Amino acid sequence: MPQRPFRFAVGASSSTGTSTRGGLIELAQTAESLGYATLLISDHLLDQFAPLPALAAIAQATTTLRLGTFVLNNDLRHPAVLAQELATVDLLARVDSRLASAQAGTSRSTALPVRTSTGTACASRA
Repeated sequence: MPQRPFRFAVGASSSTGTSTRGGLIELAQTAESLGYATLLISDHLLDQFAPLPALAAIAQATTTLRLGTFVLNNDLRHPAVLAQELATVDLLARVDSRLASAQAGTSRSTALPVRTSTGTACASRA
């Protein structure tokens, strides 16, 4: 089995000083300059940015980071609308085209590849 390099990720949330655009971009650019491979954003109804628009903004300010979310809250988004938003962000930016979703109040989660409206998998931007 071929060996793969060990990669590190950083998480962005309201507790990491990312409550402003400048703070979010600074965190992403610092993580990228330090060699982190991935930046993930949480999805909560707290004082923080919505995850998908924030990922699109980070993609504009970085070049090598893989971008994605931790787990998206099913109760906040209709699945068809979420799929369209993810496919759009994936095509406009380099956001990781894998999705983890969970139902609030449960420990169940599912990782799914993002698909376009035609049913084909979106291309990876990594």
